[in-house]
Amino acid sequence: MRVYPAYVAMSQFVRNASPRAKVPREIKELLLHACEQRTQPGLSSTLKLLGDMIEKSQLNDDDVERLSSALPDVLNEYRYDQRNLEVPSMAELPNVRKGVHRLSKMLLDSSAEVKRIMLELDKDPLPEVRFLNE
Repeated sequence: MRVYPAYVAMSQFVRNASPRAKVPREIKELLLHACEQRTQPGLSSTLKLLGDMIEKSQLNDDDVERLSSALPDVLNEYRYDQRNLEVPSMAELPNVRKGVHRLSKMLLDSSAEVKRIMLELDKDPLPEVRFLNE
């Protein structure tokens, strides 16, 4: 499986880059597409990297809009009552919800839908999702 080494490499790149560093468009496109398509394996890692990129101001306004638009679909697919998720996706469910919660707090001002997501996840049954202590 190549997802974990790719995540480590991207994580190191984002962490070591200066604020507002120019991230290649192809990398941002891959991460945003993985989020929009809810691609497994590695969706929770993708959400984490996108949040790290927001913290470093490495996403532009169009990227943030795409990410904000994708979050409702991600959360809808990763509901606790979801019966159609494959085993790997089901195992990722709490981590994906935590990632969506973290991003919703960062993108709070982007839309009313993102605010609704944040308020919903503030009441999540799992404490690791509710409380974002990283």
